[in-house]
Amino acid sequence: MKVKVQKKEFKKLIDYVSQITGSPLPILNMIKLEFKESSLSATASDLEVYLSGKIPTIGDVEEKVICVDTKKLRGIADALPDGDVNIEILTVKMKISGGKSKYSVSCIGDEDFPTPEPVGEDAIEGKVTDEIINAIVKVYSCATTDEFKGAMTGVWVTENHIAATDGFRAAVAYEPCGIKDLDIVLPGKTVRLISLLKRARSPLEIAGELTEEEIPSPRLTTLIASDSKFKIIIDNFGLEGKLVDQKFPNIFSVIPKDQPSKVMVKKSEFLSALKSVRVNLGKFHPIVSCEILENSIIVRTKDEEVGGTAEIEIDAKEGTPINCGFNAEFLNDMLSILEKEDITITYSKPQRAFMVIEDKLTQIIMPTSVLS
Repeated sequence: MKVKVQKKEFKKLIDYVSQITGSPLPILNMIKLEFKESSLSATASDLEVYLSGKIPTIGDVEEKVICVDTKKLRGIADALPDGDVNIEILTVKMKISGGKSKYSVSCIGDEDFPTPEPVGEDAIEGKVTDEIINAIVKVYSCATTDEFKGAMTGVWVTENHIAATDGFRAAVAYEPCGIKDLDIVLPGKTVRLISLLKRARSPLEIAGELTEEEIPSPRLTTLIASDSKFKIIIDNFGLEGKLVDQKFPNIFSVIPKDQPSKVMVKKSEFLSALKSVRVNLGKFHPIVSCEILENSIIVRTKDEEVGGTAEIEIDAKEGTPINCGFNAEFLNDMLSILEKEDITITYSKPQRAFMVIEDKLTQIIMPTSVLS
């Protein structure tokens, strides 16, 4: 059997599905390739998540399914020259050629390759826009990596909002997704892979070979979810797996209702100050002090292990004086996902949450002890 594909499409397909590998089970270090009439599909899995994609083919195709070593196939896809890629499937070997380059790699059947369980007959399905996908990726910066915190390792997605928290900070995007009765928690690994799924769009679009008129707008993503499983599809690429089976905490109970004080500051100046003073940040006490004055903010760090301090004063407006400390990484994350240059931070007391609202996104961060 011989087929022809385009290098850009072939590489994009293999690059995407090969993001999950390194399992002690040999079959999970392989990519399943499925040849059907006019298409080539690829699937990879670590038993938690399944990544899949499909590209068009040219040639006389007989239905064939094989498994090929992920590392070798990705290396070949990288090395091939641009243009046509010829694929020939023999009994136990796959031959790949392009230009003057020729490769061969061993292949086996798919009998031992895992198959994802169906999402279920009770699943709900709908289309969501890029704004929803972007919000999921954005709020994930507030999720925890502590596996003992259950649902807080993921992102809570409902009909009306998207949220994440680690108990010290939180982000809520009030983006109605339009899928009635949706109430799920996507695992953290899934959210990380969603950002890759976004980049695995049409290779022509990625390469800039489509005009704005040819690119679908608004782009819609298919989301299918049941009580325990999900499937997300963008164009011909998708991922599916299990949902977090724990209830998400009531995040709205910690969002302040009344914040009488505020300060206005430039995002880029605040981030630059944080970067500068973090060179003197203590390893075991990574706290940055922010002394808010009427027309400025003094940003300080102190290395309590080996000694030394750092201090930078930046311009601000309408500040209500207060002195408080924050986890430096958390504060940096909160500022980094904001899109506008002018930001307003609201607060009440040094022990209460500080809050930033930008359009549909609300973020809060809990202060910590002030540096002495």
